Amino acid sequence: MGTGLLVLAAACQPEETTTVTKNTPLKAPLPWENVTASATAVLSYDSIGYKVFPDARAAPLNAQELGQVERLLAACINTDNQQRRRLSQSRFARESIDQGLLIDLRNYNRQLIPVLNKQGEKEVWVRCFCKVPPYWRTRFVIVMDGGNCYFSVKLNLTRNRWYELMINGEA
Repeated sequence: MGTGLLVLAAACQPEETTTVTKNTPLKAPLPWENVTASATAVLSYDSIGYKVFPDARAAPLNAQELGQVERLLAACINTDNQQRRRLSQSRFARESIDQGLLIDLRNYNRQLIPVLNKQGEKEVWVRCFCKVPPYWRTRFVIVMDGGNCYFSVKLNLTRNRWYELMINGEA
């Protein structure tokens, strides 16, 4: 399985604050760039069955944080896409990059799993997928392989940074 690890910082601007309830699809449009609320679901950390954040507890997200999630996610994927282009140009000078290897966030639905970590920082595990099962808004989606149609990344909203970008491998 192909994976990548990326840790960088990004700045974010504040937006209006509105509380979003857990385990429900977002119904009203929020001030996000290039994403509709219908493509995002917030799941409770307590409901997913995976403890990917040691000693963390479930937390809500507000509209400002949702905007921050989207900006950090976009910055992370933009950086990854740029790195893929550079690798293609340097290692395979006679071949252009396969555009299918690049991620276009407009084609992905998201599951957001927010927590407060043991330091009290707000973090979100973002899981993205382009093939959407019917239950994705209320149940945790588990996928093996599938290539870049499925990926996840952890965002630390308190520190404005992402880490552990994991893009699924091909079977």
